[in-house]
Amino acid sequence: MKAIQVITGIKPIEIMVQERSRIYEVGRESNKQIQEESNQEWQRRWELDTDKARWTKRLIRNIEAWCQRRHGEIEYYLTQFLGGHGCFNAYLKRFGLKNTDKCWYCGRAIERICTKVLEKL
Repeated sequence: MKAIQVITGIKPIEIMVQERSRIYEVGRESNKQIQEESNQEWQRRWELDTDKARWTKRLIRNIEAWCQRRHGEIEYYLTQFLGGHGCFNAYLKRFGLKNTDKCWYCGRAIERICTKVLEKL
């Protein structure tokens, strides 16, 4: 869930509620500052939570930079790749749906390919 929120750029609901409440209390003139504080809280939570979304955290380290990028659209395969779930042999093998975890395209181990992708980021 947390990875999908980051991938899509949708803040967790409790952060959005706090943000909107503060904007209502303080007034719209502090809107930008309150939004920045909310983004900082979201980033702090993203960095502290070590249980889930480890793969996505390796790819998307800075939430604000990710959300403000001016290129690329989120689509089906990119979401699967960024979330680490989907029609990839390494993932499907974990559930007994494939016999190999090697890349169907080049035949190399998925982990080796992912490491090379990460080095370029």
